[in-house]
Amino acid sequence: MKLFGQATVDDKLIFLLAGYIATGSDLSEIENIPLTMDNDVLAASLHGENIMITTNDQQHEAARDIVVILNKPISESYIHILRTTSIKEKWVTFEPINKYYFLGAFIGFYLISNNPVDAMDKAIDIIKTMENDNPVSNIWKRLNYYRMYKRLLEATERLLSRSNLLEIQGRRSKEILIGFMNDNLNVLASKIIVWGRNMFATPPIRIVSIKNLLPGMKVRKRTFICIDRNNLENDGGFFKCNNRYCCVFDDDPIKLVVRLEKFFSRRRA
Repeated sequence: MKLFGQATVDDKLIFLLAGYIATGSDLSEIENIPLTMDNDVLAASLHGENIMITTNDQQHEAARDIVVILNKPISESYIHILRTTSIKEKWVTFEPINKYYFLGAFIGFYLISNNPVDAMDKAIDIIKTMENDNPVSNIWKRLNYYRMYKRLLEATERLLSRSNLLEIQGRRSKEILIGFMNDNLNVLASKIIVWGRNMFATPPIRIVSIKNLLPGMKVRKRTFICIDRNNLENDGGFFKCNNRYCCVFDDDPIKLVVRLEKFFSRRRA
């Protein structure tokens, strides 16, 4: 099913859907809602009204029936402003609001009430609870986890299709680790065994802590690929190494494989 007319579900859309589901609304109601998202503006069309959500109060507001400006700092708080042709209302919170959570919640409540003030009020209230440990947030964290799991499998397949990737000065790594960390630093990782020209992957397994898998390694990104420490001491800082592995880190498994491919292509050139 397409959501908001989009077939691809990325992280921003996951947050937006989390806010929407927190309102108790049915997903079928948003299947064909026009929605656009860029760095400054989230825009949707509901009940014949053009809605703009932004954190930039200099953003042009022409042709918008409903405008919400989020997270305008004042003292140690944040003001959130709702503007329509006949209304200007303000809300204050002590913490900034996630605009994707907010838009999802605002859409849900506005579909129910057709009242922008009521939708704004309820959306802000529910976003405050979503920042804490609650069932809706946990559901979408789990969905994001499975999305990363799928990306890990795709990245592993890409590595397996490039059996000559790790030829370095005539030597080859005998083992490759690829995995990602959850927010609690638990790890899901696969091991790729290199045998001649062949590469075999083990199924992803859960490891309690990144420290158990990569002792002494400082990890700052969620995804990693590690190979045997093998003639990489003069790699120009691309890898981080401990006594056994040299690793490279990023936030996405497939992007990390692409980075690794480019690195070794330059090494062989």
